[in-house]
Amino acid sequence: MYTEIIAITRSTDRMLTSKRYNLSSFFCAMAFDWYAESIIGNIFVISYVRKRELQNTASSMDDCMQ
Repeated sequence: MYTEIIAITRSTDRMLTSKRYNLSSFFCAMAFDWYAESIIGNIFVISYVRKRELQNTASSMDDCMQ
């Protein structure tokens, strides 16, 4: 059993995409700025705020996908 994280990313002002992450991928996603939207049971719904300018991290959300 694992907690699934549903991330809504704002890649541009004109496009919203939905991605699914498992708990192990969440640590990769922590390279970005997040804030909690809501928690429904074991499902965390979070929204992408903005990408930090960090080196040696995933360049895009898709790099976190497993």
